[in-house]
Amino acid sequence: MKAQGHKILPVLVFGFCAAAGWIAGRDWAPSDVEASKTGTMASKTDRSPAKGGEPSEVTAMLAPLRAAGNTEERLRATIQLADNIPLADIERWLSSGWFKGGEDMQANLFQRSLLSRWQEADPGGMLEYCLRRDIRITYEFSQDWASREPAAALALIEGQTNPQMRSSMLSQMGAALAKADPQLVLSRITGLAKLSGADNQYEIQGILHQLAESAPALLEAQLATLPRNAQDLARRGLARSSLRKDFAGGLAGLLDQKDGMQTFAEVVGSDQDLMKKVAGDPGSLPPGWLGAVTSGPGSYYMVHENPAQWLETDLAGLGLNENEVESIRNQALSRLGGKNPEKLKALISGGTLNEDENRIAVQGLVFGLDAQAAADWIAGLTDEAELQAAKEALASKAGSSDAEEVTPSSLLGDIAANGREISWAETRLIGKWDREQIQALNDGFDALTAEQKGAVAARFITRRDRQMPVEFQGKALAYLLENPDARPAQQDSQSIRDRSLANSACDLAARWADQDPTAAAAWVTKLPEGTERLWAAKNLAARWAEYEPAAVQRWIGSLSASERAEVTTFMNSGGAIGR
Repeated sequence: MKAQGHKILPVLVFGFCAAAGWIAGRDWAPSDVEASKTGTMASKTDRSPAKGGEPSEVTAMLAPLRAAGNTEERLRATIQLADNIPLADIERWLSSGWFKGGEDMQANLFQRSLLSRWQEADPGGMLEYCLRRDIRITYEFSQDWASREPAAALALIEGQTNPQMRSSMLSQMGAALAKADPQLVLSRITGLAKLSGADNQYEIQGILHQLAESAPALLEAQLATLPRNAQDLARRGLARSSLRKDFAGGLAGLLDQKDGMQTFAEVVGSDQDLMKKVAGDPGSLPPGWLGAVTSGPGSYYMVHENPAQWLETDLAGLGLNENEVESIRNQALSRLGGKNPEKLKALISGGTLNEDENRIAVQGLVFGLDAQAAADWIAGLTDEAELQAAKEALASKAGSSDAEEVTPSSLLGDIAANGREISWAETRLIGKWDREQIQALNDGFDALTAEQKGAVAARFITRRDRQMPVEFQGKALAYLLENPDARPAQQDSQSIRDRSLANSACDLAARWADQDPTAAAAWVTKLPEGTERLWAAKNLAARWAEYEPAAVQRWIGSLSASERAEVTTFMNSGGAIGR
């Protein structure tokens, strides 16, 4: 194993230890260095349970740490413990909770010391563990490893059977792989695209865009060998690279292409730096090209730096149609409040804006001002439409900032009382909750009345985001299926009308299969018999079969005869995820 394997984590570990003053001269245990050089791991130790459920050898290893009398002694004992744990037992120690550091520095030191040793001995195994546990140092490590050992990193990705894990690895390492060894990656891009699936090509796009930057001639030469979808992604990547290096030259090259305007709009419209070039000289584009690039998100980037300029520009004179002019003006009005609020106030009071523009300007101003300034300005409004628009913006602004203060109990109480939707900001926060907070969510749900449970469950099952805890969503959906009378009235739940319980079951089963198919299978079999359970079973089986076909066949065999026949027929027909 190469010595550079220690490149990242020891630096981070040293940062924690330097303050104590005693760690600088420390050497790693010689036995670990020898093990990493030979590529072997120490054999697992025999374990005899101690009285409290903690193995006796663990108790003995923790004794010096527990006897430490001050911070320096605890830190010294922590690093000695991390050195002495056999390499084969590192994952077990990290996962067990045996080490209970009383200080953040101590716990971080222990974790990072173990990860550093594991990184040198088995980088692929360490990376998989970090991804499963969502450990935040993963990105830096994976980038470095992929750059140094692209063949090994690529082999790990291709051998990964869990689609969610494979997607995470591709996302974190794909660009680094393409930069480190373009020829290797290009030779395997077809297989990687197939593994990612037609509906999940974001990672492949990132790889192809990096290839367009680091090896454009090689990518162009092999363009015809790529799958059709990958060819389109590669062409956009090459156009993006060319425009970034030489905007005028890249534009000239696109003029000769059949779909040049469309490619230009797709590439430039989502690239802030390229849009700055367009904004600097919009009249230099061929007729129709400016409208194409500003009809989507490009209008946001167009006005970003100087929104006032675009409210004063003759947009129709640039060849834009009525809808394109409207799009740019609306973006400029929504952005001006953060750049020049006094100018926007003057426009609102001047009476030159139409009704829609005035509403957008009012809301943009509220978002651009701080809370007190916004409240003071709103207090002086007399127009009912402006007051309504301002209050809506103020409530939205407050909801976004308040999300960081949401707790399981406050969220449950608010939804139960008001029947409101869960915001995107709250969804992101929920995704960061630890096990104790998720348990508090479960306990709080159990304490609600039947009517309240129905309202809360309905809101949780309609969120399809990855951040949502699948176990709790499963509990919520099961409650609605087992208690149909607790479901919210249709007129009070637009989301339930838009998305049936069966569709929720399909989506949840597929997402849960990526995380823990065994737990998902147990959940499905406990659901009440019916359409929802059957479709959940079909989608679980379809996703699970992608990486554990033998296991899913055993599970299908445990189903009732009728369900087994339905699921088997669905699988044999090549059924896709969904309903």
